[in-house]
Amino acid sequence: MKLLLAAANEGNPDSQNALGDIFSDSSRQEKDIAVAVKWYGMAAEQGHLEAQYSLAGLLANEPDVMDETAALEWYRHTAEQGHSKAQYTLGAMCEFAKGVPQDLEAALKWYRLSADQGDVQAQYKTGHMLRHGLGTPQDAGKAAEYFNLASRLGHAESLYALGLQYFDGTGVSRDIEKAAEYYQKAAEQGHTGAQYNLAQMHRMGQGKTAQIKQAKRWYEMAAQKGLVQAQFNLGMLCYVGKPAPKDPCSAFMWWTIAASEGDQQAEKNLTLLMKEIDQQDMKQGLSLATAWVEKFGNREALLEFSKNFA
Repeated sequence: MKLLLAAANEGNPDSQNALGDIFSDSSRQEKDIAVAVKWYGMAAEQGHLEAQYSLAGLLANEPDVMDETAALEWYRHTAEQGHSKAQYTLGAMCEFAKGVPQDLEAALKWYRLSADQGDVQAQYKTGHMLRHGLGTPQDAGKAAEYFNLASRLGHAESLYALGLQYFDGTGVSRDIEKAAEYYQKAAEQGHTGAQYNLAQMHRMGQGKTAQIKQAKRWYEMAAQKGLVQAQFNLGMLCYVGKPAPKDPCSAFMWWTIAASEGDQQAEKNLTLLMKEIDQQDMKQGLSLATAWVEKFGNREALLEFSKNFA
C-alpha cells in the first residue's frame, strides 16, 4: 500500500485508479467512498478511462457522494471515448430516464455502439429495440443479427428471442427446428418463457424430436417459476392421461394451484372435475397442492382459495 500511495501521490494515474478500487471495495476494511472518489477523480482528470467510469458509478449510486449531474458528465465523457460499459450505461439512462429525459433514439445509439464492441447485454438490448421499433423503425432482420451475436455467448434472453423469431418467421425464414434449438438452449439456463414454449412444442408434436414426456418435464420447470399457464397445462396432461395414465388427483392438484393464482379456466375445470372424483381424491389432490406450494408457490393464495373446499 505504501508503494502504491507513493506512486499515486507522484501522479501515476494507474496507481490512483488502483487506490480508488481499494477504497471503494466493500469487502475491504479500508472502504471509504469519499477517499475512493478523490483518487478516481485524480486519475480521471488525467484521462484514465476506467477511473472515469468508476467515478461516474460512485457519483451516480453512492448516497454520501451522489452528484447525478457530474455522474452524467463523466459517463458521457467516457462513452464518447469508446468505453463500452459507459456506452451501455448511458443507453440505459436514456431508455429509462435516469438522470436524463427519456430518449429512445439516443438509447439505441449508445446501446449499438457498445454492442458493436462486443458487449453481450448491449447486443441484446439493441436487438430488442430494433425488433420492437423503439427509437427506430422496426427491423426484425437486423434485430436477429444482434440476437445472434449475443446468443453465441449463451445469452438466454437472446436465445429465447431468436427462438420466437424462427418460430414465427419474423425477420428470418421460419424454421421450427431452429426455434426448438434456441428454446432448448435458453430453457436449459432456466428461462421460463423458453421452458414453456419448448413444452408447448413437445406437446403439440412440433419438431422432429417432440415427446410428450419432455413437455411434462419443461412444464414442471416453468410451473416451479410460478407460470400459471404451465400449471394449467400440467393439469390437462394429468386429466387426459398424457404421458402417464389418467391421474385426476394430480389434475386437481395443478388446477388448484393455477386457480389459486387467479386462472379462471382452471377454476372452471376444477368445478367440473369435482363432479367426477370423490372426496378422498379431492383431499389427496389438495394435499399434493399444499406440499408443492410449500416448496415452490404462493402459500397464502392457496390457503385462501382452499376455503372453497371447506
